Amino acid sequence: SCNTVLGAADTAFVGRYGGTLGLAALAPATTLANGAGYMVAGVSMGTLTLLAGKGGRDARCLAIALWVAGCLGGVFGLSFIGGAEALLSAAGAAREVLPSAAMYMR
Repeated sequence: SCNTVLGAADTAFVGRYGGTLGLAALAPATTLANGAGYMVAGVSMGTLTLLAGKGGRDARCLAIALWVAGCLGGVFGLSFIGGAEALLSAAGAAREVLPSAAMYMR
């Protein structure tokens, strides 16, 4: 998948130029970011399934899906920008990596 390729590229570059602290910070940041991406992808897949079942002509379903996607994107975006360190700390990231991991998330 695309996340696997991007993850390998991130790991290679951060490992080469960011050292062990950079690699330690990359893991929790990408875990949270990938989780958010999977949630949004799930909404997309569910919407496509619902729309396909209705012949692709259900404007209400599409409007609700767009609203949910917009809300999720807003919540994730604001959380990652404003609360990255709190999210990472709650996810169990070590105190030493919080600043670097928050930078990756933003």
